[in-house]
Amino acid sequence: MENDLIHRKPWEPGPRHPRMPRAERAKIFMPFAALKGFEEEIASRKTRLLPRPALSEEQAEEISRTLRKAAALLRGGGRPEVRCRVFREKRPGWGQYTEITGRVRQILAEKGRLILEEEEIPLPMLTEITLISEPAQTEAIRD
Repeated sequence: MENDLIHRKPWEPGPRHPRMPRAERAKIFMPFAALKGFEEEIASRKTRLLPRPALSEEQAEEISRTLRKAAALLRGGGRPEVRCRVFREKRPGWGQYTEITGRVRQILAEKGRLILEEEEIPLPMLTEITLISEPAQTEAIRD
């Protein structure tokens, strides 16, 4: 009989155990990642990786010519805009191509780096570079 009274009585939060807010209760049942980085690793394995490219002499000379032209524009006070095709290594010798567009801030040939406003590109990973706009052209358009 006494147990019947206990089971029929509604639960009331006491001062030692206040009711947990609904948002906090929901967090308890949220899914979580037991292995950090596991999902990213699986996703990266699904993408198709290509072998690192070997540039021909003509391609290397064209990249060098474009970099020299961009360096001359930088020395003249301009900020040339370039479009680069870059090989990003995911595993040694294997990776993917990405296209990056931005304005050149600096060319560090001795360190092998091309520094854009938003990105730093290692020169050995550069497979193609094109000057999109030169400062003199953009100023002439504004006039």
